[in-house]
Amino acid sequence: MRRKILITALLSSFVLGACGVKGNLKTPPPLWGDKAKQNYEKQKQEEQKKEGEDQQDDSAPDS
Repeated sequence: MRRKILITALLSSFVLGACGVKGNLKTPPPLWGDKAKQNYEKQKQEEQKKEGEDQQDDSAPDS
């Protein structure tokens, strides 16, 4: 009986471990600290700018 429970627990942990977000994980914003929130917003704006530039580079025709 214990063996069945152990095997079931191990298998379910592998199954649940395979679920979830694929790719890069995004960090949530900080909960407190004004400076940390400002740094987070600044970092997000820079990332959005970079993504916009990358998209423009991809859509530019090659000469």
